Amino acid sequence: MYKDSVMNKNLILRIFRKMTDGINFAVFALVILYSTEAQAQNVENPAKSIQQSETSTAARPTTSPARPQTVAPRVRGLTWSVTTNRTPTRGGIIHGTMGFSGLPRLSYHHVIQPNLSVGGLASFDYGHNNPSGSFEGGLLLGVPVKYRRSLGNFDLGLSGILGIRFPGPKARDAAILIEAEANVGKVIFHRFIVGGGVTVPLWMGFGNRDLVFDVPLLLGPFVEFHVTPPLALTFEAKAGPYLTTQTARETSLGLRASMGIAYRL
Repeated sequence: MYKDSVMNKNLILRIFRKMTDGINFAVFALVILYSTEAQAQNVENPAKSIQQSETSTAARPTTSPARPQTVAPRVRGLTWSVTTNRTPTRGGIIHGTMGFSGLPRLSYHHVIQPNLSVGGLASFDYGHNNPSGSFEGGLLLGVPVKYRRSLGNFDLGLSGILGIRFPGPKARDAAILIEAEANVGKVIFHRFIVGGGVTVPLWMGFGNRDLVFDVPLLLGPFVEFHVTPPLALTFEAKAGPYLTTQTARETSLGLRASMGIAYRL
């Protein structure tokens, strides 16, 4: 049993390192791609060309008055975010992720009022944020609540989840989840949101055994890249100590690492 736990832990750690390397490579490639796009837009500036055209037309006498020409303003900045909880004006956001320990993890966030959303969550949680106890999970159903507060150039996203995990084939107990999360992010290049945060999921296991409390303290970075106005890619990697009241377990590693896609409805 102990050998299987060590093997599972080493497997999850290798996956975590590969995902971290992938996040670093993706961020570097996207920055280069966006810089190239920005340079191309600076070379060809439609507003400047129209202004020069109006100047040359005014210098030549014409019999008919020149018609005013307008240029549609470019929309700059992000209007929504799933990591810092910046809500759209209406509708909602669908967010799907894959990683540890949700495979997959699907959620919907419906806008109640500006900067506040409530939704639903469903996930096959196969490790409850504990690599040593992986493949002992089950079906997780929850209600996420998200709130955003502006801090000048930064956004503070506060989130909470209340849910229940039904036991799977290898998990003997059901569990109640009470999760709190705080993320701080900043918009970069009008498409990226880069930041970090802390996540504290409190698992209360009950069933055949006595009441057990598991509390991972997870800290780490996240990146959100908006490919198009309604579509974004998300990357997250958080780790920290995994505290538990089980006498047979010592403090171990807690982990959350995922890649996902968010779509604004």
